[in-house]
Amino acid sequence: MSTAFVDVVRLCKTYSQGPLATPVLREVSMGFERGSFSAIVGPSGCGKTTLLSVLGALDSGDTGQVVVDGLDLVRASARELTEYRRRSIGFVFQFYNLLPSLTAAENVESGLEFLGLTAAARRARALDWLARVGMADLASRFPAQLSGGQQQRVAVARVLAREPKLLLADEPTGNLDEESGERIFACMKALQRESGVTCIMVTHDVDLAARVDAVVRLRDGRVVEETFARSGEVPVVRPRQESGTEATLRGGRHGAAVPSLRAVGSWR
Repeated sequence: MSTAFVDVVRLCKTYSQGPLATPVLREVSMGFERGSFSAIVGPSGCGKTTLLSVLGALDSGDTGQVVVDGLDLVRASARELTEYRRRSIGFVFQFYNLLPSLTAAENVESGLEFLGLTAAARRARALDWLARVGMADLASRFPAQLSGGQQQRVAVARVLAREPKLLLADEPTGNLDEESGERIFACMKALQRESGVTCIMVTHDVDLAARVDAVVRLRDGRVVEETFARSGEVPVVRPRQESGTEATLRGGRHGAAVPSLRAVGSWR
């Protein structure tokens, strides 16, 4: 039995439109250790975003098993899934989804309403995370008064301030300049390191993928068994096969490290 914090076994997902059926995930199996930071890479349309949606209970697979922190997402009730999304999951998307009538600080606070914090504690945590993403001096501005990159940083602060158990990031730096993207990535790493948050990031950024604990590549909805890194300084372990298809990635301090020297770039 797997002890991974996130355990995916033989997950399949097909989208149908009339007579046309498009397989998106095909027998996907992988595991992520608690407190690890992993990247999922692969060409557009290979199933990366769909996989994140299933892990975050925004979508469901057709067959297979998905267990996160002991919760079986396939068998969980609607109430359990709602609580899971509210308490355990943080999503970072390319798009901001900020409330236009709220200031930057109030937008961040809005993500903390279900955590049982006092109003003062919510405001303090919101301002702290805005400072971390370089937005402290713009906390009182409304979204319309911010640039796209600034809005993205507010959106990221809103998610990170919740300190979720599992952070799912879909191209979190895709719409940011290099300096802002580096700051966001550093914040995610700090949250992982300081709070033990498990981070799974979809990215096309070669440099970011080379700086995480483990990397897995998808192609045509399937896991490509090789894991790789830019250099041996990044600890990566090849997926191990269990029951024919189950693969668990263990990286960094979370498992024995077998560095790979495979080149990155071919998955762009």
